[in-house]
Amino acid sequence: PCGNSSFGTTSQLARVSCMAKNNKLVVQMNICDYQTCNPKEDKHCPSDGFYQFNTDVAFDESGAILGVYHKSHLSGTYPMFNQPATPDVVYYDTSFGVRFGMFICQDIGYHQPRDGLLAAGVRDFTYSTNWNSIPPLWTAVQIQQGWSYSLGINLLAANQGKPPRTDGSGIYSKGVALATQWSLSTGTTVTDNKLLIAELTTRSNMMAPNEILESTLVETPQMDAVESFDQPILEYPELTQTTCSWGIVSGDCIPFQPASLTAATLILSLNLTSKTNEFRTCEIRITPTLNNTMAGSSTWVFVALATSVYQPATPDQQLFQGCFLMPCVNARTSKGIQHCSLGYSDNYITALQQSATHFAEIRMGWLTNVNPANWTVLPLVGSDGGGLVRGGLWEMAKQVVPSTQPLWAFVLRGHSLERTNLTTFSILSTVCTTCQNGV
Repeated sequence: PCGNSSFGTTSQLARVSCMAKNNKLVVQMNICDYQTCNPKEDKHCPSDGFYQFNTDVAFDESGAILGVYHKSHLSGTYPMFNQPATPDVVYYDTSFGVRFGMFICQDIGYHQPRDGLLAAGVRDFTYSTNWNSIPPLWTAVQIQQGWSYSLGINLLAANQGKPPRTDGSGIYSKGVALATQWSLSTGTTVTDNKLLIAELTTRSNMMAPNEILESTLVETPQMDAVESFDQPILEYPELTQTTCSWGIVSGDCIPFQPASLTAATLILSLNLTSKTNEFRTCEIRITPTLNNTMAGSSTWVFVALATSVYQPATPDQQLFQGCFLMPCVNARTSKGIQHCSLGYSDNYITALQQSATHFAEIRMGWLTNVNPANWTVLPLVGSDGGGLVRGGLWEMAKQVVPSTQPLWAFVLRGHSLERTNLTTFSILSTVCTTCQNGV
């Protein structure tokens, strides 16, 4: 487009194309793509006679177009935008030997185009989004980092820098956050533009396109029901199962107060039955810190949840299922149901931060003796310092979380995929007294 009179000199395509050419860079942008069509010739053509796609376009160092991707899964924007009849699988090869796969926003929650890109040998991904973060379970950086980790890939994610909700960008390598931008503050609406820079080793050349998907996905063993611990195990018989609710979403849960836990390990288990009648038992093992005074009187819940999440103006529903450990903010009980708040107000954020706490160890997974199934699982960790675990991610009983970052969520969120076996994660959290730079 740069220098092509048919595009004009002021169009976004021409301007970004020239930006790539003048600076000898590979550049990717998000834009709206308008395409006319004939309903008589194209059965998918809208009645108004044109498609309008949420689109990413990539340019090479000469300003030429490398790839054009149309968002495959709309969220809240249909029918203003259209989505392809089948998900686009679009990637491009660069002059420096990296093959990048393209996807947009809510595409991150679906099997396609992800699986098609992995099958094409893509291990480096570019991702643009306008993500509305909802702590403690749905912040942009949580989703990005968990996705990078579960697939063992590199991810370059660009969100709008508009706090307090529409921000959260990062550069990740196999789940390690190399550079991020994220803010929990509700006190500002000033756009926070930030250039993120990190050095990455491409994963593309490490895998041949015809290699099976299992070779990329990170695998860890399932939870062993007879696994031993150094500390005695107490079952805390006073804890009981109930139902927890967050607005229109509810699931089986077990409430407890971290401050009341002793130094022994708390073991909780819940059954999870999905919409496809797949049955699993999820178990969590929690070891509190020896000095758990930071927990205050907050109520936490261990939740098993499987439900279809319907959003208006969204053609494709998502199955929201998994096991969650998180605070029950502004907890109240009504008709036997434990109600918890969810939102992004100043009062909610303050209550969430006050509920965040430390644990010596958390281990969560699926029991092997109850119909083990293959899942794609996004491990999501939230903390008060930015929603991320510093320095790495979920290495079995090795990862240290700085004392300035008490946890507010530990989640295994999954959906069925027959070629995946990713089931158990552990996290070790301590109060740092001899750490360097808090790590």
